[in-house]
Parts: sequence; C-alpha cells; structure tokens
Amino acid sequence: MSGLQLEFKEPYPVYRGLRVPVWEGGKPVSVRRVTDEDRKAFTEAMGKLRELLERVAKMASEIGAGEEELLGLLADAIVVFLRAPLIQELAPVAPTPLKAYALMLVSPKLRRGLWSQDPCEFAKNLASLTSEELGFAKVLFDPETAELVYRLWIAFPADTRPGYNTSSLLAHVLMTSAIAWALALSEGPRGAGEEALIRLSALLHDLGKAVDPEAHVKASEALARWLLQGLVSESALEKLVEAIREHHRYVPLLSEADRLASSADRLRHLVDTIIGGKIESVERLLGGSRDRWDFWRRIHERRGELAIEDPLKEFTEEFLKGIEKLKPKELIEKFLKDVEKPEQGSPLSLVLFDVESIQGFVGRSQEVRVVAAASHLIELAVHVHFLEFLRSNGVRVPPEAVIYAGGGNILMLLPSRMAGDVKRLASEYSERARVSRIAVASAPFVDFYPIASLQLFEGMYREKHSIELADSLEPEGPGVRSLCRMCYSDWATNTLLTPEGEVSVCDTCRMLYETGSESHFRPKWSARARVAGSEFSPEEAFEARWDDVSAYVMEIVAGHEPEELREGRPERLRDYAVVKFDGNAIGAFMLEAVSFTDAIEKSFRIDVALKKAYFKALEALYQGVKKAAGEDCAKREIARAYLGTIYMGGDDGFLLAPSWAAIPLAHFIAEEFSRQLGLERGLRVAVAAGPAKMSLWALLDCANQLLEEVGSALRRIDPTAREDVLGAVAFDLFESGSPSGATAVERMKRISWKASDEPRQRDERVDSLQPYLIRRRDLEGNGVPEFWSTLAPLVVRVDVSGWKHDVSFNMHVELFRKAYLCSRAKEAGEETDEQRELRNLRSVMLSSWSAVSPSAYWREKLLLFLLRQSARREEEEQPPSEREEEVLEAYRRLARFVSQSLGREGIGPVPIADAFTLLKFLKGGAW
Repeated sequence: MSGLQLEFKEPYPVYRGLRVPVWEGGKPVSVRRVTDEDRKAFTEAMGKLRELLERVAKMASEIGAGEEELLGLLADAIVVFLRAPLIQELAPVAPTPLKAYALMLVSPKLRRGLWSQDPCEFAKNLASLTSEELGFAKVLFDPETAELVYRLWIAFPADTRPGYNTSSLLAHVLMTSAIAWALALSEGPRGAGEEALIRLSALLHDLGKAVDPEAHVKASEALARWLLQGLVSESALEKLVEAIREHHRYVPLLSEADRLASSADRLRHLVDTIIGGKIESVERLLGGSRDRWDFWRRIHERRGELAIEDPLKEFTEEFLKGIEKLKPKELIEKFLKDVEKPEQGSPLSLVLFDVESIQGFVGRSQEVRVVAAASHLIELAVHVHFLEFLRSNGVRVPPEAVIYAGGGNILMLLPSRMAGDVKRLASEYSERARVSRIAVASAPFVDFYPIASLQLFEGMYREKHSIELADSLEPEGPGVRSLCRMCYSDWATNTLLTPEGEVSVCDTCRMLYETGSESHFRPKWSARARVAGSEFSPEEAFEARWDDVSAYVMEIVAGHEPEELREGRPERLRDYAVVKFDGNAIGAFMLEAVSFTDAIEKSFRIDVALKKAYFKALEALYQGVKKAAGEDCAKREIARAYLGTIYMGGDDGFLLAPSWAAIPLAHFIAEEFSRQLGLERGLRVAVAAGPAKMSLWALLDCANQLLEEVGSALRRIDPTAREDVLGAVAFDLFESGSPSGATAVERMKRISWKASDEPRQRDERVDSLQPYLIRRRDLEGNGVPEFWSTLAPLVVRVDVSGWKHDVSFNMHVELFRKAYLCSRAKEAGEETDEQRELRNLRSVMLSSWSAVSPSAYWREKLLLFLLRQSARREEEEQPPSEREEEVLEAYRRLARFVSQSLGREGIGPVPIADAFTLLKFLKGGAW
C-alpha cells in the first residue's frame, strides 16, 4: 500500500470555533485557525488508522471471518480509533475496562476468551491478558495516537462557516453513524454486511472536509479508498464509495442521518439570532447567499471593503460571545417552537442507564481490596460488561451508538423498537451481575440537546422514585447469624483469610475482596507505567513480587518500603490520604450544550482534561522526587500513586496517596483540569488523611462530606462556576480514632471563614480559609491561588509573584521536592534541612499560639509577639548560633504570614489552623 498523499486546500481561512476553549500559548483560545501542523497530524493519524485496520483485517482472515463480519470489525475499529484519547491510561498496556472494550470490539478471538456472564470472572479473564495479546492493538493504545486524534477533535470543524464551525468534525461523523445505524434497524432487520456498510459510509462520508472542505465528497472518497483498499472486496468498496459520493442526494438513509446530525449541530437558529443581521448586511453589500462557498470566499477577498481585518474570525468570535449570554432555560424557551417535535412512534429513542447507589457499593467496606474491586466492577459494567451482555443476548449496539459512558451512566441512541428489549435486559443484568441496580429511562430523539436531556432526567427521576412490590416474602433460613465483618450490612456466609487473620464475610464482600486482590492490584503491580520518558512497573520499582507484598497495600501506598514491612511492623506508621475529585457544576455545563455533537465534544473534553491533568501532576511528582533523591526513588513514588489510583474518569476521581504528596497532587490536578477546559470549569477536591491503619471507610466518608461542603461554598461564592472561581481544595488530617464525615465537616465549619453557616466573628477561635480557591484570574496569570499565596510561603518557603502555566508546573515540582524531603524517616538522629525548617516552624507556631490564646484579639497579639521575639533575638549582643538563626528565621516567616493575612485593614483571617494541618501532611507520619 503506497503512502497517503493528501492535497490540502483551503477555500478561505478555516477557523474552528470552540465552545470549550483549548489551552494554547499559556491562555485559553476559543477561535483557532486550522494550521499546517493540524493537517500534518491528520495525515499521520490516517496512517495509524490504516495500520490498525490492516491488523484487524489480518486477524479476521486468520480466524476465517466472512466479509460481513470483517466489515463490522472495520467499522468498530474506526470508532474506537476516533475515541483513542479516552482509552489512554498511565500504563499503556494495563488491562483497563476501556482497553477491554476496544479489544473485544476489534478481536473476536479475544472476545471469546474474555467473555463471561459473571463480572468477577470477566475481571479475572481481563487481568490475565498478556502484553502480547494487548499488543495486538498497540497503535490504538499508543499515547502518540491519542495526541494526534485529540488534535483532530480540536482542529477540524464539521462546517467552515462562522457559527456553524463550532461543531467538531469527528463528533459529527460519529453522530451521523449512530443515527444511520438506528434508522436502518428501525425499518426492520438488516443483514450484518449491509448494516456495516451503512456505518462505514457514515463514518467516512465527511472526513474529506479536513482535506478540502469545498470538494470534501471527492476527498472523502479518496480517503475511503486508501483506508480500505485491499482489505475488503472491490464490490464492497465500490458500494461504500458510491454511498459517500451520493450521500447528499441519492442515498436516503445516509442523507437523512446526515440531515438529522446536521440539524442538531449546525445551529442555524442560533446563528440567525446572534450574527444573522451582520451576515444579511454583507449579503446586501457583496451580493450572494450565505449558503454558497463563493459568498464566504468573497467576504475574505473583499474584507477591506467591510473594514474588518478578518471577517470569518470576528464573526466566529461574536457568535461565541453571543451564545455564552444565553442560559439553558432561555435556549429552551427561545427555540422550543423551532425544534422538530418527535411524532408518536418516533423511530429513534435516547436511552439512559444509571447504576444506582454507587457510593454505597464502593464504600461498603473499609478494606481497600473491596473498595478497589467495587469501583473496578462498576467501571467494567459501564464501559464493557453490560454492553457485551446485551450482545450475548442478541442485542448488538455499535460503539458510536453509545453517546456517553462513565460515572455510572450510559447514554445510547437506539431504534425505538429495541428500547423495550434493552430495558428488560438491564433488569436481568442487575440481578445476575451482583452490582448495583441499573435504572433505565428513555425519551424520543429530538434534535435539540437541552430538551432531550431534560426529558431523560425527568424520566430517570420517575424511574428512581418508583417501587415494585415482590410477589411474596422470602423468610431467612434457621440458624444463628452473624454480620459480615467487612461491610456490617449483610449476613456472613463465608470465612476469608486476610492479613489480619480469618474473618466472617458475606458473599458479596468475599467476591469483591478476591477480585480486588487478584483482578485489580495484582495486574497493576506488574503493569508498566510511563511517566516523563521512563517506563517501569511497581514490581520493578520496588524489586518485589506481588505475592510478597500483597498483605501491605495500604502501608506501601502510605510510603513504607516492602523490605521494612517484611522485617516486621515499623515503629511508626506513615500517613496516607484519600483524595476525592468532582467537577464543579458540570451538570449545568453539559446542559448548556446546544446540540448532540456539542454534548459529545464536551463530555470528550471533560474526560480527556482529567486524564491530562492526572498525567501532568504525576510528571511533576516524578520530577520533584527525582531532584530530591534520584530516579529510583521517583519511580517508587509514582508506583505508589499508580497503585493508589482507584478511579479516574469523566469529571471525578478517587485516589489514595502518601499524605505528603496528596495536597500538591490535588491542587495541580484541579488547576490543570481547568486549563485543559479553557477555564470554563474546574474541580472541587477534598483530601482526608490519617495513619496507614486508619479505617479507609472513615477517611472516605470524611473526604465525601468535605467534598459536598466545598461544593456548597463554591455555589455561594460564584454561582456561575466560571466567571470568578473555578475550583477549590479542602484538606484535613486525623491523627487517631475513627473520624466521620460529620466530624470533618463540623471541624471545618467551626473555624472556616468560607464554609461556616453563619458569618465568622473575630473571636478566640483559630482561623481557617478552607476551602482554598482557584480563581480564573490566577490561571490567567493575574494572581496567585490562595494556597500558594498564603500557606506555601510559610510552610515550605516557596514564594511566587505570578502564576503562568510554566511557573505553576515548576512550583509544584519544587513543592514535591521539599515535601518529599520533609517526609523522610529520620535515621540515626539525622534530619534533612527541610525537616529542620519544618520542626523549627512547628515549635515557633506552638509557643506563639500558647502565648496569645485564648483571646478575641489573638491575631493582633500574635503579630506583636512575633515582632517582639524577632527584635529581642536580633538585639542580643552575642551573634546567634546557626540553630538560633534558623529559629529566628521561623519567627520572621510566621510574622510575614500573619501580617500579610491581616492585610491593610488589620482584619484577617489568619489561617494558622491550616498551616498546622499542612505541616502535619508534609511530615507524612514519618516523625
């Protein structure tokens, strides 16, 4: 097969309007011209797609697949390729649910080997995949592929006209294929080959717009031939090319699918409302119609007469500004009468699946293996197992018809005649799979996303608040019962050997414990992670086999080394942290989508933003520890973070991490997530820490409740979730006992000036500024986030005056470096410079606080006390010793902190409580 030669043409400057700006050049960019680098990326991506299709065709030949099956496999391969950024993980070959789904779509051989009706057995099969089996689709899992495809999502519009260019080309072809498939099956059963050809023609019909927008049909034909030549029969290829050539005229089904997808994404009503008047003026001045290519070409060529430097760019910018002013309610009211109303018996339906009570299922036990397994099984159910269950029962849903999957939700576009079968199977799956119940709601497909989504939400609300009575009661059997010693919510029916000894457990906890140990942590231990150019597995980093360390998961995550654990319990247990993330007002953000392609792109951008933020934060961690202690130590700390990553997808995440690394990890992920979303939204984050043996149940409850309080504070401070405050971080550390979420919230509300139910008074209580805000102006470089302008200079002596992107990354690297050195266990009485500084600061803070409290005027008294102590020591006749100079510097730092916190008005607050808490985090429980 000869190399791909594409002749790119541009009828006029082609711009992509981005409703979610992209972060480029250190700032959010909402209008972006297609560049030569974008075109180069398109060419390279098509080359990688051809490579994947060749592998799939070769595999199909080896198993004796017929052409009908081959065509379906090729269509599936194109869809998963166009979604490659969503599949990326820290370990490129780790057997994650998303990778499992991709593999099962393109390899019938692997599908047969992996599939089991039992999700735990399926998870076990997945964990047993070898690197060679995963390597079958290595081009799909390659981070370079993900970056290329991500660029295509960002760069190329489905339409080049201003306003209409806000729709992504890739989102458009995926939506067109989903609609075409659903329409085809709504008319009755189709042969597998015909169904596959319909999907292939829809997926490829507009790809040529990236090459030559004006002659895109011809360019799409050429691309289809190059991608599939020699892989399918000539007759099949000719049928496909003919469908692409005539899709605007003589192929009714594809034409209708294209029309429906376009009516959902071309935004005609909005364009006419926002910039229609200006376009009409230009039509009168220059002649011609806005629906003609030469009209827009003439606008560009005669822009001097319009006194506009770049009309296409400026019209796009004006459209984006106008659409931002319309709220979801206004959009619905304004365009409700213009939306195509679904008739009775609409052929297409939207079906929403919601896995209920996820938090209860994941948090049913304090055992980390149970928590990890429950999270893993929910993710498996949403991304792959339920879809394969449908397939095994005769309901084949192609991947592009899954509009969204994540966070316990699945949204599908289906033929209406299939919706009843799918709902019945969802109920059957809930009973068989032993995961949480799946609620199902459906609504007729309409071409206006806000209306469709509200109909689904209303249907889901009714579904969740309805009950079904059992036909009869089933009495419990006789005998003495005891509660499960893991969840305390079900009867014990088995015994299980754990590192703490034999315990009585219920069937569900036994199943989850075994799954967590063998199907989650074991494969993670041997999977090779890739960070900052280095590739290694936890097994290599720690030089230990899983069987030798499996009893010490929490201790290793907290920071202990396998060798010290094997020698016996350490004298002092290190601290670990539970880190919970959730998007700030992401539901409202999605409701602002004006079309299905807009919604598809938004969900895509959210998922990729969190992944990119996570990867970037781990890179900063790696660089910081490498600077402090070398590459081997850096690998170990990345291995801990990777091992402790329970879930990371959509707009939420759940991590376990060493306490010393938890706050900088949380803060950087929150910052970077906002940048990746063009400062349109952010994350709310909660961090709860305690000793390695402290109940995971307790800390998870604390983190969840703190997360809710962070959300409440953010809604009070900035209801828009984007104009002022994007995100925030709250944290607390519990040194003993078994804390609860109520305890954590009460502690924060009692002393915080932001979270308190009533305005805080200047009383004798210690101050807190939690949660620490990340403001829009900070990430724009016009300020510094609160954590970095208050606590960081005091506790770890990192001072910054601006907060550009590169400054943020470098400061986090430095914070990781210092935090790592602060958290090292002291050996033979030695301590690092960072530990000595932290110890001096702690001593000064404690003695100063004792000297000025209790008093309603402790803030002023504290500043005077610190200034007096500094002056007294400086006035002593004998020059201070090195030790005394260090203590004196601690007084000065604390004085600067108090003075800055009081401000010019001398009001405060002075968040001394947060400084104490951060200090405990950085010690990591090591001393």
